[in-house]
Amino acid sequence: MSTNNSSTSNTTSKTARKPNYSIETHEININDLAPRKTLSNILTATSSPTTLPAPTITDSEFTLTNATTISQEPVATTVAEASSNPSPVLTLDQTAGFQETTNEINLTDLPKATTLDNLLTAFSLSETFAGYTDAAVITQTFDKAFTSIAFALTDSTIVNTGLTDLNDTPINLSSATQARATSSSGGEAWYFEGKVAGSENVAFRLLYIPVLTSGQVTGYTLYTLLYNDEVPIYHPTKTDTNDSVSMNSLVSAITTISLIYSDFTGIPPGQNAFGILKEPANGPDPLVSYDVIVTSKVETFDYRSKPTGIINGTINTSNVASVASAIGVGSQAVNWNEWVLYDFVTNATGDTKNIGTLNYGEHKLLTSAFSTVTQLNPGSANTRADVEIRLQDISNNPQGDALRNGPGAIASNVDIKSVQVFRNWNLTTPIVDFSAAGKTAGVEYPIGTTGISVIFYNEDTSDATFERVVIKGLRTSDRFQVEGLNPFDRFIVGNAAPTDSNRTFDLGVTGGKYLQAGSTPLGGFTLYDDEPSLDLVPVAGASIVIDESVGTDLSDVNADDEAGSSDLTDIGYAKVTGSTLFSITKDAGSDGQKSLTYELVLNAGASGLTDTATGDAVVLSKDGGMIYGKTSGGDTVLTIAVDAASGDVTVQQFRAVVHPNTSSFDAETAMTSGLVELQGTLTDKDDDFITDKVELGSLIKIQDD
Repeated sequence: MSTNNSSTSNTTSKTARKPNYSIETHEININDLAPRKTLSNILTATSSPTTLPAPTITDSEFTLTNATTISQEPVATTVAEASSNPSPVLTLDQTAGFQETTNEINLTDLPKATTLDNLLTAFSLSETFAGYTDAAVITQTFDKAFTSIAFALTDSTIVNTGLTDLNDTPINLSSATQARATSSSGGEAWYFEGKVAGSENVAFRLLYIPVLTSGQVTGYTLYTLLYNDEVPIYHPTKTDTNDSVSMNSLVSAITTISLIYSDFTGIPPGQNAFGILKEPANGPDPLVSYDVIVTSKVETFDYRSKPTGIINGTINTSNVASVASAIGVGSQAVNWNEWVLYDFVTNATGDTKNIGTLNYGEHKLLTSAFSTVTQLNPGSANTRADVEIRLQDISNNPQGDALRNGPGAIASNVDIKSVQVFRNWNLTTPIVDFSAAGKTAGVEYPIGTTGISVIFYNEDTSDATFERVVIKGLRTSDRFQVEGLNPFDRFIVGNAAPTDSNRTFDLGVTGGKYLQAGSTPLGGFTLYDDEPSLDLVPVAGASIVIDESVGTDLSDVNADDEAGSSDLTDIGYAKVTGSTLFSITKDAGSDGQKSLTYELVLNAGASGLTDTATGDAVVLSKDGGMIYGKTSGGDTVLTIAVDAASGDVTVQQFRAVVHPNTSSFDAETAMTSGLVELQGTLTDKDDDFITDKVELGSLIKIQDD
């Protein structure tokens, strides 16, 4: 690990490495406050607000405390943050079945489909996820193992995915459409719903499931599920029935690595101006040492027990079995007027006896921090510790003595989100897990039968949040942990025992959950359109028969067919339903049917019909959707029309045509096959369309009179 022994060169600004969040600070008249608040005044007073960038992850549903924890130790945190324009990672197709890549799940492929359904059952999500019409799966592997993982939107507000429904209404992701599920075996999954803006209609869901190897998180599996029947996703390209639309990755992974500081050899025997807890072996960055600088503050009083101010204290360690295992202040304990300050930094160096030599790289942000009560005094079994905690954010990375003596201009209180207490070395399940949300300042909240109570204090009356918490009733070896509403990098622990109390304690194993920049977000996809299908099949033996005979003829059943027409000038008439002429098989696909219409198609060629009166060939033409058969002089011999909605065909004859067969008075003739066709057009709600045709002209039979 690299270090820097210069006391002036290693003052890197934190602006670029911090997640965005903002904190307000307020100037305080320290003479107006009680002694217990004096330390806060000196550490946080400032003449102007300090504004810093907004947190990447703040949503309460994704607190890291509730992440899938494999280790029994509290864990440090690494956030997988976004590149500016991450690419989609999955490909799907609205067409049923396997289409584009091996990531797509063919829902008739039982092994993959059954695996997904079993997962949904295990996480009690079968009902929530019911109705999906397509799915794809991909497993991503990290370049190193973590102890836990959680997922959250990169932007915690409403996010426009860039996709729309068929009405061009945006499909959004938001913090209100993300949730976490737990299986009966203790596994966890996170899912996100893409919903049409202003509705509960779901277009897609993203399901993330951690991949564990030997108890460590080595990656995740992402399932993307489409709900085409509920919300088909719009594809704008009308000329391509298989065009695609994409959603960029909008979800970030929050991964955690355990960092526990239990090696106190960086604090030599005797009184020290500061101490250094060096990074344990499993740090997140092989090139940087994640260290903790330990300093102290002591409140002083005059002969009337009136507080006179705060001075810098010293740091020392207590030994158990000749091994340094606990931290105290000047008297080798933390007294009621003393505080220990933990600054979480990188590459800390210096002579602990000389504060001027203290040098480090930069502060590192945490989401929570903890310490442990040890060596309670007096040594009675009934002795309990009361601790008070503040969280702060330190600006500008002050070096040397400025880290202790300049905090008024550099420190901002960070609001407290929750408190946990672990007992009897059970570091998996806290006996206290208490949220600050909805609590009243100054009220003591007893926690069940634990003997522990919690009091939150609001020292900034401009809002309803809490800058200080007191935890009462802690036993030896109890581990107390505090989570910030926003990230922080200083953890302050004081003895909250009553004034002049003889109750003291030391502080043992300490640690926290670090935030670090990580990999690209996850969860984008590309979705290909599906193509509508249409198949028109001629009905065997179907025909359209008209008869030149006019009036009733008992020997010719078709003689009076013109009676069905309202036109008094025609001599033959027939109307045949589309279903009589052809059968239809159609599928508008995921987008649904917008329309099905019919029209006549006229191809080039001689009709094969001859007008009897003139001997002219009957020439076919199309006008306004209708086909006309006319003589060279423009006289109409026949017309053919189709109902655009139903496909029903109507044929009218106005002049007799030549029948080559002279042996029968009722002989038939027909036009050349292939000249006239009936075409159907199926259009989906994406405006993609497909056509199919059946031959019609040769079906028209004209009987002689």
